[in-house]
This record gives sequence, C-alpha cells and structure tokens, in this order.
Amino acid sequence: MCSRYFIDSEILYTLERNDTSNTYKDIFQEGDIHPADTAPVLADRIAIGGAMTSLQKGKQDGLRFQNPEVREMKWGFPSAQSNQLMINARAETVLEKRSFSESVLHRRCAIPARQFYEWDQNKNKFIFNCLPNIEKTTNVLKSTDDISGQESIMYMAGFYQLFDDGEHFVIITTQANETMSQIHDRMPLLLTEDEMKDWIYDDNKIRILLKNKLLKLECKMENKKEVLKSKEYKQLSLFEFI
Repeated sequence: MCSRYFIDSEILYTLERNDTSNTYKDIFQEGDIHPADTAPVLADRIAIGGAMTSLQKGKQDGLRFQNPEVREMKWGFPSAQSNQLMINARAETVLEKRSFSESVLHRRCAIPARQFYEWDQNKNKFIFNCLPNIEKTTNVLKSTDDISGQESIMYMAGFYQLFDDGEHFVIITTQANETMSQIHDRMPLLLTEDEMKDWIYDDNKIRILLKNKLLKLECKMENKKEVLKSKEYKQLSLFEFI
C-alpha cells in the first residue's frame, strides 16, 4: 500500500520551472504528504471558458503532449459507507470497482514524489526511493539529483474525481517487487516519464500500464532513534486500502 510519501524543494522548483504561471513553493511545502493533505498532481489540462481541453485536442489531432498540468488535489476519496478515506486502489481490480472505474477511464493522473514509506510488522519505518535508469528517457521533472545519478523523482499512477470541496486523487498500488516484498506485499504503481504521459492521455494503454513492470527501488531503514512508533503506525488504520 502507500499511506505516506515525501516531496522536496527540488520537486517544487522543477514544477515551477515547467509551469511559470504558478509559484509552487508558495502553495506547497517540502515534507511528508499524508492522506487528506493537498498535494501537487500531474493531470490533463482543463478547459478555460468552454474551450477545447488539450486532452480533447490531443485525442482529436493525434498529437504528443508536452507537459501535463500541475493541479492541487486532496489525497483520498470520501467513502459513502463510512467516514474513512479511500487512498489506494488495487491495479488488479480497479477497473472492476464501481467507485473507481469511471475515474480510471476518464481522469487519470500521476503523483510526483521523492520517496514513500512503509512500516513492517514490528513498526519499523522503511524509506523507498526510485533508482534512476540510464536507459530510460529523462524525467519531465528533471533535477540535479537525476543528473548526478542519485535518487530519481518518481511518478505514482493515480486517478481523480471532483467532489464538493475540490478534486481528490487516489494512488494505485500493485504487487510488491523483490525489494518491497520483504516489508509489505503492496507498493505504488510507478511510471517512467513516457509511461506517465501515456497513462494520463492514452486510453488504449490503461490495461497495459496497470500490469506495468516495476521500477527498481532502494530501501533504507529509518534510524531506530527516529522511528515513529505506535502513534503514527496506528493512524494508518484510519484509512481504507481497497
């Protein structure tokens, strides 16, 4: 599953560099993103004044897009059955779920992150980073870290929906790879730059990307003196993982 991730100042800087109309460091802060928090999300560009969206135009003209739009969204769909948030959806069944399928088919997004966290049964906190792959194309959110061969900015596949208080997103999870499976049996569905664009814009690749081959991860255990014990760990039970 994915119940906590981290964005840093470099991500905010590169978001701002790719979209000069906004100052993202004034909107978002470096730090952990929790369920119900507002976070930057990459999605299709929306229409202004009834004009055709870039998504519609691209589908009509068969054009390749530049960069998706950065949008402010809250993490988690409100649940109709309870007060809990639905923050994750399984890649294997997301198209079968009535509460998710329409959003996946028409409103897909990608969530940029530097790293995400997971806890084992002993409440130890582990940090997962996406390792750069020199055979892949460079990231849309290109940073000095990517160039130097350190941790890459990761894109987590997701989808969104408009609610009364604004747009909300859900992160898609898949079966854990070898690195992650030692800690948990689920992990975010991670995408490369080209896959991220295809995920957002290409309806014909939805099912292919839901079965996407997982990117390489680096795992670090947080220093035991800094491990967030029972209070943060128990908080995870407040959210649904479907």
